[in-house]
Amino acid sequence: MRYIDFRNLFKEYAVFSISDIRRLAPQLDFRRLHEWQGKNYIRNVVRGYYVFSDKITDASGRYEIANRIYAPSYVSCESALAQYNFIPETVYAVTSVSTRKTSLFHTADGDYSYRALKASVFFGYTVIYLYGRPVRMAAPEKAVLDYLYLNPYLNTPADIESVRLNTAAFTAAVKRSTFENFIERFACAALARRARLFMKVMGYD
Repeated sequence: MRYIDFRNLFKEYAVFSISDIRRLAPQLDFRRLHEWQGKNYIRNVVRGYYVFSDKITDASGRYEIANRIYAPSYVSCESALAQYNFIPETVYAVTSVSTRKTSLFHTADGDYSYRALKASVFFGYTVIYLYGRPVRMAAPEKAVLDYLYLNPYLNTPADIESVRLNTAAFTAAVKRSTFENFIERFACAALARRARLFMKVMGYD
């Protein structure tokens, strides 16, 4: 298979895997992958996953990569909070949660960080479309709760205020009933205390 044909076959992919290649280009001699890496046509992201070297990876592409290279996972915590405009900072690493162990991948396009969650609290995400790309991302309420759950030091009003959340964006996006329902599903008394303190600081009480 010629590189131009391979490129056309995968041009819409933010990242493509060995499984994708076997499915869509079963005739490909896998020695070509080493050859194309040597020519800097493609590069390895993590084992078994590749991107085109000359393709600029935007935020939506990085979220898609995050979903795929370590599954099951969904974008949450700082990255989701930034996506919803809850926090002002630019987030350089894509932060996700997974039922697998905590992991961090350093790549040419940036870092991909995964925090471990128990299977029982791996919920509250949805598929959103960013520039036509499907991305698994925490719902606004779950992004906040994942962040509080994984950062237990946030247990005073001053701690919560230090996060500098955009109150207007938060109150516009978060449904109190959904937030409360998700708290109950966590079944964690310590999180429930922090979450209700958080709501008080945000002016919900």
